[in-house]
Amino acid sequence: MRLVSAKCPNCGANFKIDSTKDAVICEYCGSAIIVEKAINNYNVTNNINAGVVNIYTGNGADFVIRAGSLEKYNGSSSDVIVPDEVYIISTSSFSGCRGLKSVKISGSVNTIENSAFANCISLENITIPNSVTSIGSKVFEFCNSLKSISLPTSIKCIDFLFENCYGLTNISIPSSVTLIGKNAFKNCKNLKNITMPNSVTSIGNNAFSGCTNLTSITIPNSVTSIGNNAFSGCTNLTSITIPNSVTSIGNYAFSGCINLKNITIPDSVTSNNVTSIGNNTFSGCTNLTSITILNSVTSIGDYAFSGCTNLTSITIPKSVTSIGDYAFSGCSSLSNVNGNIKNFIGLFHNTPFYKDILPKRASAGLCLYCGNKYKGLIKKICTNCGEAKPKDYYLYEPETSYLIEL
Repeated sequence: MRLVSAKCPNCGANFKIDSTKDAVICEYCGSAIIVEKAINNYNVTNNINAGVVNIYTGNGADFVIRAGSLEKYNGSSSDVIVPDEVYIISTSSFSGCRGLKSVKISGSVNTIENSAFANCISLENITIPNSVTSIGSKVFEFCNSLKSISLPTSIKCIDFLFENCYGLTNISIPSSVTLIGKNAFKNCKNLKNITMPNSVTSIGNNAFSGCTNLTSITIPNSVTSIGNNAFSGCTNLTSITIPNSVTSIGNYAFSGCINLKNITIPDSVTSNNVTSIGNNTFSGCTNLTSITILNSVTSIGDYAFSGCTNLTSITIPKSVTSIGDYAFSGCSSLSNVNGNIKNFIGLFHNTPFYKDILPKRASAGLCLYCGNKYKGLIKKICTNCGEAKPKDYYLYEPETSYLIEL
């Protein structure tokens, strides 16, 4: 099987095709297409002479180039200039070139395919021209010596691009980028700060997960969603401001950010039948001392703040209608809880609030929700928060593991 670039005559999608077959099904639109016609369509669109097969050898470097596609670099030079005849740098074409230190890509190149430079552990500098409009996944994975890079102003998505680039300290994201996708900078352990342009609308799953030296990040007002594990394990992240444009925060988004001290959840974080603050979002943020959840937040997921051992107080707005299991369990300093909470069982397990404050309120006949007095003869209403005294209420007793009626 030989995979070459093709373009569907029906939907116009570019994809790899098995040139040994007569016909295939387009993976994008599902239509049956003639292989030769699809390959010719791609070549015509990109001004490639399909009959040209070039093999370049010289200057200590070997290139295998077929119909404008650089298929393989076989040389041993540490500094490489991609020839002008190249339009596409194919999948894994430089992958594993451990002695490669510098690459200059010519202005004729428009596509860099998946894993093109993966595992080039000595690569320090690469020049990517603005002619490049498409960069595939894992292109620079494990390029451990790459410290900084400027991306072309034409790309729109960064997806799996710099995963495990341990040496990367600085990067300039162009204003053309709208999506920082999955695993974009995962485990870039030396990345200290990054500024996103206002064009970015979404931060994908694991985008900055494991960036242990990231101390600060500015999320622009254009971002509407933060994906699962987006910043999990960013152990040196001390503060972050979530803009009002954000409407959803995924599971484990900031889990394990042990130096995160303050965070504000904006009014806009709300969703329809979707968990707005996801499961384990801030779990294990051991230095988080305060958090402000503003109005319109409707739900908080399971274990959302569990293990936040320095969190002392929290106010939950009346807009919150759902709080997941063990949302605040293990918050060993949490003694002050305010808000409209309908069920305490499990939520505050192993916290001072649950072990000490609630039993005292119950035995004194005070409001469980805020600790103030009830008023009324038949229906008792809290004079502070306006909540009615529950007729039948149970608390979990951590020492005995029994439910006791108050």
